[in-house]
Amino acid sequence: MVAPPVDVRRRLAAGLSGYVRWRHAKRGETGQVFEPLPDPWPLADQQKIRRYIKYTHLNPSRASLIKDPLLWPFSTHRDACGLAIPAAIPRAHDVVRFHKFVSSDPFVRLEGTELPGVTLQVSDPKLVLHAVSALTRTCLDRMRRRGRARALYLRAARELCPTATHAQIGSLVGVSERAAQRGACAHDPAWHLVARVVGDPRFPALDDRRLRWAPPWYRD
Repeated sequence: MVAPPVDVRRRLAAGLSGYVRWRHAKRGETGQVFEPLPDPWPLADQQKIRRYIKYTHLNPSRASLIKDPLLWPFSTHRDACGLAIPAAIPRAHDVVRFHKFVSSDPFVRLEGTELPGVTLQVSDPKLVLHAVSALTRTCLDRMRRRGRARALYLRAARELCPTATHAQIGSLVGVSERAAQRGACAHDPAWHLVARVVGDPRFPALDDRRLRWAPPWYRD
């Protein structure tokens, strides 16, 4: 295992531990599921570091699970491109160049893929809900809970869906018209990120089904 520029071992261990507890509770099982994380070793060569980072970000594509590294919700490629809230790793200094470097691969597309553009307006607040679910890695059923993801949705939906009523926006996350109106006034500049990914097929909403049941994540 190669040590990344940011040490994410504790975060990774916490995520894996949470999954194991959930899995054991669902199955009524106990015991070890994953092998212990091996000790990392430093790499002094910047070229090698870049190659290892690219290799890691392309793992889902090389496994023929997806066509674009941005499509895999649990990869830190989204974080490095500034398209995850909160980010597990810092944003790349030059996002356009970094994404092109990673996505220019035979397993994706030789010329690379484009970063998401900006959408100024959508008619259906459900598209905003799905975009926030993807950005925050929050399952749709949990979007109804009080927290950052729901608050961001209420703010972004008001900005991006000018024709939708507060009642329509709030009904998707189980809040009243008045609560939706208050949420629309909250200050959260992250809604600009929602405008970048809303409607992009590489950012589908998360649900609580098993990953293999999600057809958009498979290669054509």
